[in-house]
Amino acid sequence: MSRIWLNVKLINSSLVWAAAGVAVVLVLLALLLEPWHFVERAELYHIQSIYEYMFPLVAVFMMSQLFAEELQPDVAGWLMSLPFRSWKLLLGRWLLGMAMLALLYLGGILIIHYCVLPISLPALSYQVLPPALWLGQLAMLGSIAGRSYAVGLGIPLFYWVLETLTAGVFTRRLYLFAGKMPEYAEWVWNRNMLLALSGLALLLSLLIFSRRSYFIR
Repeated sequence: MSRIWLNVKLINSSLVWAAAGVAVVLVLLALLLEPWHFVERAELYHIQSIYEYMFPLVAVFMMSQLFAEELQPDVAGWLMSLPFRSWKLLLGRWLLGMAMLALLYLGGILIIHYCVLPISLPALSYQVLPPALWLGQLAMLGSIAGRSYAVGLGIPLFYWVLETLTAGVFTRRLYLFAGKMPEYAEWVWNRNMLLALSGLALLLSLLIFSRRSYFIR
């Protein structure tokens, strides 16, 4: 238990709190859609749009910070000289990050479910989570490969902005946002590919993190 709290302390940062803040804002937006007359009647697709577009920011802020302390130049050399299992550290920290994301996501959806409208969790999650998981894993991979949380933060945010501005022109079939997909797009294929890319990013992170000499230089 003490190791878990140590990991929580290590990833505690302003960006992690920003991730939690964005998650709270998403819930507030859903709660205020009708009272503030943003829409005449709150519907499921409104919630889908809000979470699909904004929850990736929660994942990026959270996952880019998982190894911020360990990747500092004065810490990395010392850490990588110690006898420990690299894959075990990475998976442990990754599981912690995913657990925090799940807590923020499920907590918000439950509030919306009981206060705004009934929500089918599996259907909504398949719609909104693949883009967040993909950008979150990309943030972790960027941090590890670039040896800086700033790299991990910058790459997926650039991707997110580019996708927003171009409506998927550059990413083609790998659309992040369902609202930008043309009618002929293969939606199921798209979501499955985003999930597959998330797994690939995790695997690459494991392979890079296991190369001790890469972080000692």
